[in-house]
Amino acid sequence: GDGNAPLQIDGALSSGEGNMKIEGTFDLASHAVDLSVVGESFEAARLPESRVELSPDLRLEGPDPYRLTGLLRIPTAALEIKELPTGTARSSCAMRLIKPTGRI
Repeated sequence: GDGNAPLQIDGALSSGEGNMKIEGTFDLASHAVDLSVVGESFEAARLPESRVELSPDLRLEGPDPYRLTGLLRIPTAALEIKELPTGTARSSCAMRLIKPTGRI
């Protein structure tokens, strides 16, 4: 093009059993952005001690100040701690575990 039109952004990622799609526009002159990120069970981390999957449905838009809206679900987050290092504080009453239903 002539350099005056906004850049078109269109991409896809896959990780583990999941995927993520990124699409939208970015205007170089005004710095306006309209970008969406949508995915399902995207494996964001897979380490021996942890595994995290994300399912985003997000939108970033505007010229400065930018606005991020949407939902970021975490369908799977597993952390295995084999042993606590010496001097580690124990859990307190401020720590809460959330059941998969989202209810305590």
